[in-house]
Amino acid sequence: MVMSSRHSLNIGLTVVPGNMNDKTHFPKLFSKVKKFLNPGCLIVFDNGGYSDKNGKLVKKAGFDYLTRAQWTPSDDKYVTAVAEWTVVRDKDGDIPEEGKRDYVRVYGGNSGTVKIMVFSEEKYEADMRSYRSKAERDYDEAMELASSIKNHRPRKKYRNANWFVNVSQSYIFNLETMNDRETAVQAAVESRISGHEGYFILTCSRDIDPCKALRIYRNRNHIEDGYRDLKTGIDIRPLRCRSPNGIKGRVLISFLALFVISFIRFITPEVSTFRAETMIGELNRFSVTGKVENGKVKTREYSGFTPVIRAIMRSFSTISERYVPPYVPHAPLLEGVLTPLIDN
Repeated sequence: MVMSSRHSLNIGLTVVPGNMNDKTHFPKLFSKVKKFLNPGCLIVFDNGGYSDKNGKLVKKAGFDYLTRAQWTPSDDKYVTAVAEWTVVRDKDGDIPEEGKRDYVRVYGGNSGTVKIMVFSEEKYEADMRSYRSKAERDYDEAMELASSIKNHRPRKKYRNANWFVNVSQSYIFNLETMNDRETAVQAAVESRISGHEGYFILTCSRDIDPCKALRIYRNRNHIEDGYRDLKTGIDIRPLRCRSPNGIKGRVLISFLALFVISFIRFITPEVSTFRAETMIGELNRFSVTGKVENGKVKTREYSGFTPVIRAIMRSFSTISERYVPPYVPHAPLLEGVLTPLIDN
């Protein structure tokens, strides 16, 4: 998926077999969208699609790129006390509170690129929590396994039911001297610490302010929001299609719906943070009924003008407040001569 970072509009989508890796997929997607991009624009993508070949492909087309780079041994020497680094300020120019700060430092990369090492206090805490969570699960599993072996009832996953296969397994437990769970877990956590916790590296083909680069790179998370909207709000899965053309048509309709939703978010600040399912739920409150005479619709009555509907219609310049009744939550539709004409 391709998104405009300035407007948060979903502008492109390609679908390939699921076993194609991102490095192979990237040139296919890039070839489709590059003709719609402004000259010299900065293309941001995740490290799964980055390779020297893809970087050169972007540069040859007249663009720059910003992505996350793989850690190499040569980067270790730049891991120093973050007090020597630049702290990233928030959008108001203030230094974030302790525990939520990011630090950056710049150094040269290969082929004239710029590397930006980032230390995130939040990522460091997340990495350490991940280590602890893994150590706790491993400790509990080890104790369960030790108990099952001691009682001569190993779990099924450790047994083999084949008549022609004899299985001999042995286990060495490193917990004999660690009867205390907390002590054992802490020792496991410390053994996993590599010194890279909280760090990651960005690479850019353009000389760019490192703080700005970090903010731009993190905006790529809006792409994940687009995928979520497709899956949960627009319900692209399951496709329930069998023919190739049917699948393409279903994907196209879903993507057009996603574009409309992102466009409404762009022009209507009141719904800029709405998920797709929330926006669809609001739109479903709006309805049109018609007065029918002799089998023909003579007049139409519009109802369900919620604050969200009003904001969206105002953005499209299709609303005049003097023609819209005051909003009453959950007001019932008129009954009698009015019959449903268009629902939802």
